[in-house]
Amino acid sequence: MSAFENLSPEPINKLTSVSDNGRTPEEAIARSVIPWPYDDDKSRYLGLRASSFTRREAIAYMGIANSTVSWWISTYPEFAKIDKNIHEYRKILSEEYLGIEFIRNFRLVMEKDFRVLKKSLMSKADLEAAEDSFTSQDAAYLNKVRSQYSPQTLDVIHNLLTGQKQGQGFDFTDIVKALAQSGEGRLAMEWKGAPPK
Repeated sequence: MSAFENLSPEPINKLTSVSDNGRTPEEAIARSVIPWPYDDDKSRYLGLRASSFTRREAIAYMGIANSTVSWWISTYPEFAKIDKNIHEYRKILSEEYLGIEFIRNFRLVMEKDFRVLKKSLMSKADLEAAEDSFTSQDAAYLNKVRSQYSPQTLDVIHNLLTGQKQGQGFDFTDIVKALAQSGEGRLAMEWKGAPPK
């Protein structure tokens, strides 16, 4: 029995699953930037509009009538104000969504790192018992990933995600720039197919 048996994280099977109320996580993210306090069709409509759906597209997607939205606009002044200024929420949503997607993808990369690192520590007998093997691709990946686990990389990522050095929140451009300047970004460029330096 392997000491690492209980350390394996659950695989992420439902990245875009639908919740009990029929909303996807992407819709929930969009609705989170809208200052509408109710979980209703008006909120869903505004979330779609913030996601760059036109009024016609949002209506068609939701399966509601144009007259319904017109009634909401005439009946709820705050709803009308948000709908009129939806372009402001699009910018907020794009920044929020980019940050969330980056963190989600970063989490998946770290999960792969964990699995390869775990396999590298297992004995041959444990690997055979788990019907697994440590391949040459795993070894090559491990050699590359080792350089990414340094105090400098952790510091760069922490500072960029918390905005400590720049005085602001998440900015993908700053992450790429800071990693390139620190020399820690070389691996990411190699994985994208750029020639090694």
